[in-house]
Amino acid sequence: MKLSMSVSFTQLAVATAHIPILDDWAALSKSEKRRLDAERESIESKLPRVYLRSARKI
Repeated sequence: MKLSMSVSFTQLAVATAHIPILDDWAALSKSEKRRLDAERESIESKLPRVYLRSARKI
């Protein structure tokens, strides 16, 4: 399970790598933030819930 979780976290990281963070995120318009949030949520919805619960603890 540990290897499987690492693979899922890696997949999530790769799939969301284009989404800005920190100051770059703050500089986005509200509409762009909403669009990227929706995209991220769509990506996350495809991952098993157990991985998401683990990710939120990190």
